[in-house]
Amino acid sequence: MSRIFIIFGLGILLSACGSTHKSQYNSIPKANDVNGMYNYANNLLCSRRHNGNQKYCDCWVGVMDDITPESTKLLISKGGNEAISEQVRLMTANTDKLSACNSLMTYNFEIRDEPHSQVLLNILEKYHDDILSPSDIDLIDMSDIKEGFEYRTQNLTPNSDGTLDLPHRYKFSKTVDNAAYFSPLDENGVIQNQDVDYVMWKNGVMHVRSEGNVYRARGYDSKCQFVLGLCTYETYGERIEANKMLFKSGVWISSQPGSGSSRRLVKEVYDKNGMLLYQLNKNKYGQWEKVRVELN
Repeated sequence: MSRIFIIFGLGILLSACGSTHKSQYNSIPKANDVNGMYNYANNLLCSRRHNGNQKYCDCWVGVMDDITPESTKLLISKGGNEAISEQVRLMTANTDKLSACNSLMTYNFEIRDEPHSQVLLNILEKYHDDILSPSDIDLIDMSDIKEGFEYRTQNLTPNSDGTLDLPHRYKFSKTVDNAAYFSPLDENGVIQNQDVDYVMWKNGVMHVRSEGNVYRARGYDSKCQFVLGLCTYETYGERIEANKMLFKSGVWISSQPGSGSSRRLVKEVYDKNGMLLYQLNKNKYGQWEKVRVELN
């Protein structure tokens, strides 16, 4: 009797170096071996997601085996929403044990050397006297942003139907403690909410207003924004991710986590205020490119 295992991986989602380590979970068990089938399915999922990290997967599968009662494994083998909920509950309750396997993860942070697009070359030429470099980080000063300054961010990559996403437009509101606040504008250039500054730029990081008038960094990796070399950070569920960054001729180029075991190539250019001028985000499925357009 075939069994269907619904497994949710912890997912560190970091690309891996090659490995010759042999797993004890590679052999296909008998169909009536609930423990064996459970471990085999988990190992299959983990090894596909973290290709080359079999030592990590052996650890992760072993922990999953230890924390999951046989009755739950049998429930999972039958599938259904109850099985999914129970598996998620077990993983959430044992995050610390699962995270202990992270030390066995290996990484490949190769940054591909790809030619710049014409759009990026144009940005570098246009803003050549106002491009942020590593030596400028501690000198970021938002006080020179002039009243009335407006900009929009435009995605230049068409959707599948050939259309472009509508641009996001913002108008400068005020500067407080070297942080610049911006209000969103509608398509007619009218401030959407006079009482709310939706976006804040500070130290090169874009923050978005959330409930309670709290501004939160947009992205878990904000601490790595301008860190050259390897930088690790924590995401949801105490999951550890890592970026690798280099700076070359005005462009911040990084290798960042992508989907599954893949990596993304990210190129960014910032002005001396630490505000984004250009971004390329490229993975194995495609890419998108966006620029900042100043409206006055």
